[in-house]
This record gives sequence, C-alpha cells and structure tokens, in this order.
Amino acid sequence: GEIMTDINLAPYSVRRFFDGTEVTWILKKDGDSFHYVHDIYETREDAESERNRLNTRHALDSIIF
Repeated sequence: GEIMTDINLAPYSVRRFFDGTEVTWILKKDGDSFHYVHDIYETREDAESERNRLNTRHALDSIIF
C-alpha cells in the first residue's frame, strides 16, 4: 500500500498565554487552514496531559483503517 505522508499525527499543541495578569495554557488544534482553541487550562501539566491523550487518540485513529 501507499504510505500517506501528509497526515499530522499530533495536531494538538499547548501554548502559554499571558493576559497581563495571569498565565493560562491554551490547548490548540491545527486545522486545515487555521488553528482553533480546543480548551484552556490553569496549569501547564493539565494542558500537556490532555494534549498527549488527544494526540495519541488522533494518531491511532489516523493509522488504523
């Protein structure tokens, strides 16, 4: 079979956001032509944990036909 090389197996990423008062952690998903906020977390650890979970699920869904 042909290997698909254009699949993003890890579309979720964590970004730090500072609003001038406090830091929050934004979980974003890369879209086809844009990025959108998936969720917002108070701690980096929570955001990264959810990012890892979602990327793992997405990768498995992408490679299992």
